[in-house]
Amino acid sequence: HRTKAPQLFSMIREDVSLTEVKKKEKSRKAAEEAARLKGPKADPSQVRVKVLNGGAKGGSAQTVLNWLQNDQLITKSDNGGNAPENVAKTQLVYAPSQADQARLLAEVMGLPASALKPTAEDAAAGAEPEPMALTLGPDFQEPGVPLAAPTEVPKDIPKVEADKTVCAE
Repeated sequence: HRTKAPQLFSMIREDVSLTEVKKKEKSRKAAEEAARLKGPKADPSQVRVKVLNGGAKGGSAQTVLNWLQNDQLITKSDNGGNAPENVAKTQLVYAPSQADQARLLAEVMGLPASALKPTAEDAAAGAEPEPMALTLGPDFQEPGVPLAAPTEVPKDIPKVEADKTVCAE
């Protein structure tokens, strides 16, 4: 199950239980972050984003750019090359007026709410805001592999709990 392995490893990395998934007590910050994912989403043709490599493996920005343009029809996307500095985790920086674009890109890329970083203010009145900046961090694996840890165990993953006796046949 090669496709399920990244999900499983991200659950382990984020300390999500495989046997009982409890809703963790959300802090106010987590609730604010989660709210960023709720609301209308822009049409892919309206999304303007610059993809930067901030610590992902070499060539990742171009790989994501090709995937966004060809598979997701987000044609207003550019390769920004290497970010000025590396990031700890993949992040998307956007102006408040680009929230609908950010929500669509977060959905397409499988970004967790914590990856969305709205700026304090929009571009000056009448000015076109800069494209959003998607900076790929060391947590990025490949397009289409969600960065957010799943909240449920992927189907078909066998689970054996320590208090059960299992005999091999």
